[in-house]
Amino acid sequence: MKHPLTLNVIETLKTHHWDYFLTLTFKRKISDGDIKSLMDRFTNHYLLKGWVWCREWTTLGYPHLHMVLSVNKPHKSERLWCILSEWGDLVWESYDKHRSGLEYTLKEYPNGDMYDIKPPHLLTHQLLKRKYEKLRRNYQRQVGNYL
Repeated sequence: MKHPLTLNVIETLKTHHWDYFLTLTFKRKISDGDIKSLMDRFTNHYLLKGWVWCREWTTLGYPHLHMVLSVNKPHKSERLWCILSEWGDLVWESYDKHRSGLEYTLKEYPNGDMYDIKPPHLLTHQLLKRKYEKLRRNYQRQVGNYL
């Protein structure tokens, strides 16, 4: 059963246009700080309009990311593919709204500690990050009061 906050976030994100669903498995064990740094640089790329990504662990203990992307110029998206493929094994597919890519990407949210979300319509990344961090903190407070 998905967390109620996750369901709300997914429903909100489904109202936007998404271009790609990706899975990136890093070639080596990599720290959370390094992942955050790489993804901060990647999500500042001029071709990206929006993104959703969450970190997960493989059965071998390697981190991997699931991502859903919205891009400005799909015909130039090979530049994005080149960046990510340098970091590890990359599965890059066209986004299909009927295949539950957002649900799969956010299956660890909000319990996972490594994620980032920016719908394509938001102009600044920080606005959304604050909004969802506030929702997450409020939910954690509510759950804490019931324990």
